[in-house]
Amino acid sequence: KRSTITSLVVRPQPVTNQATIDMLLGESGSTILKLVDIQGRDVSTLFKEHKTKGFYTNTFNVEMISSGLYFLVLQTPNELVVQQVLIQR
Repeated sequence: KRSTITSLVVRPQPVTNQATIDMLLGESGSTILKLVDIQGRDVSTLFKEHKTKGFYTNTFNVEMISSGLYFLVLQTPNELVVQQVLIQR
């Protein structure tokens, strides 16, 4: 079986107004990146589209999101990566 490496880094931590999200996708295919709250409810879907394997950088404005602990969830066809995100005002 082919090995895939998918990683997700969010900076800065804590996030005050805008987050930079670095993603390394180890496989091509349907990819979803979303922010969920501590109870698992979807807060925002950043994208849901086909992506080719490789490195991506995205920015995400969090000014309309309440302070608190959230999770950024990256789902590819065969992997699920979760990164904690602290939004602080």
